[in-house]
Amino acid sequence: MLESIAAVQPLFLGLVLAWAGGYKFTRRALVAAGDSALARLVGDRRLTLTYRAVACVELATAAVLLAPPAMRWELWLAVALAGGFLSYLGYTRIAAPTSSCGCMGSGAGRVGWRHFARAGLLLAAAAVAAWTGNGPITTLGLAVLGVELLVLLLLSPESHHAIHLQFGRLKERLRPHPLAATKELAQIPLQATLERLYDSPVYAANASLLRSDVQDYWDVDDWRILAFAGRVGAEPAGTVVTVVFAVPAELAPERIRMSIVDASTLPEPSLN
Repeated sequence: MLESIAAVQPLFLGLVLAWAGGYKFTRRALVAAGDSALARLVGDRRLTLTYRAVACVELATAAVLLAPPAMRWELWLAVALAGGFLSYLGYTRIAAPTSSCGCMGSGAGRVGWRHFARAGLLLAAAAVAAWTGNGPITTLGLAVLGVELLVLLLLSPESHHAIHLQFGRLKERLRPHPLAATKELAQIPLQATLERLYDSPVYAANASLLRSDVQDYWDVDDWRILAFAGRVGAEPAGTVVTVVFAVPAELAPERIRMSIVDASTLPEPSLN
């Protein structure tokens, strides 16, 4: 049984590394990297070169893992790479706790338990394959591969917003939306407003700027105003801002508006 599980780990690791390496060559990834701990570690001048070099290592490792048969040295290389990921995450938490990961997507937010769990899963997969060696690919192994990919997706902060969006849309189809029954903002729970905001295109387009949950909110006529802490630009030189969303009372996601305000010009937030 262990041999069947180990046999699919090169495929699992190769697919994950191919995604991570390919993503790092996109323009969106390079922008997100400016807000990661890597920028602080190597400096802004060497960031692009270092980021692309990491991408090349990941793609090269993915190529050898996906080309059968997987040799033992390839698996130990994957172990070293996964261990390096964990070390990088540990450095981030200590030296730059407010920085993002910049690993596999442009999700906002600091490094948290999901990042460590994902890197731990990669390390465990590489270690099992390296210590067990090659074996035949079986139906059980393919089932395990599918479960691993699903777990990785659930652990990835980058996919959290997309998953939240899909569940929110499904929930809207299955039950009446809490905002559909009332037009009085005072009667609308904050969580219901947040669900509408999270389901909107304007939130998805600007989520990478956010560095907090909602910090303050207030109602103006038929609009609920929501304030979040944010940052524009790379750490530590980036500008601290307040990201403000205006959500209308009626069910009209296309009417949601967003603006960015220099946080130094605003008083300290206080929750209602």
